[in-house]
Amino acid sequence: MVFRIIFFLSLFAFTPTSIASIYKCELNGILSFSQFPCSKDAVEIIVTKSTTTYESDLNKNNFYSETVIDALTQLRQVLIKIQEIKLQKSHLKNQLKTDLLQLNTKANNSLGKFDHQELEDNKVNVTSKYTKKINAVQQNLDNLTHKKSNLSYKISLQNNILEFEQNFTGNANTHIKKINNILLSHEINTKIRKQQDELRLYQLNLNNELARVKRQSEIANDPNFYKIQASNITNKYNSKITFATELINKLEQEKKQYNNF
Repeated sequence: MVFRIIFFLSLFAFTPTSIASIYKCELNGILSFSQFPCSKDAVEIIVTKSTTTYESDLNKNNFYSETVIDALTQLRQVLIKIQEIKLQKSHLKNQLKTDLLQLNTKANNSLGKFDHQELEDNKVNVTSKYTKKINAVQQNLDNLTHKKSNLSYKISLQNNILEFEQNFTGNANTHIKKINNILLSHEINTKIRKQQDELRLYQLNLNNELARVKRQSEIANDPNFYKIQASNITNKYNSKITFATELINKLEQEKKQYNNF
């Protein structure tokens, strides 16, 4: 019985108001709790609501709108692409040096048939070929860098992510890791709020079903009917409440590893 009462009381921690009144009553030998006085002897219990994950994250500037999440997702892809293109550019430059070195080596090994003009022409052709490729890569890199700046500015405009660039110091890998942490934390928050909504729904349904069987019991003047039905209804919701509560606790623990970015 104590187990049921604890879970029933815990549901009120998810109500939208900061303080909730719960009334403890004993009707026909059955202890019950309600948001409204259920008898003239009802005892009012004041319960202060614990801060929900959503509100807590807002207060800590760790909650992000869908606009920011979308921008962060794009920014992560841009940063990854920038890394890839920088590697491609570095590879092209190294390949140019290698090909020029091979031309010099081939000329030096020509056994008296060394032709300076031919060597210079070959160098010009090879350099021109790689320069075009490098310039094309650089243009792509410039476009991505511009897109990165636009996304960062878009994110910084959000009230809850001021000083975005200051928070994201370090190299690209560090940026990507921090963004991944934010996105994972946001995903977990979404799951938590879904479970909190489920708990509120269970509370509403539980109250409604208990009220319904109470009316039926009063009409039939059969206290035992209410006692049996109330016990069955409470048992039915206890399993759902237990599952949702345990899942929320598990998600809260999982989220901790991503909050410090």
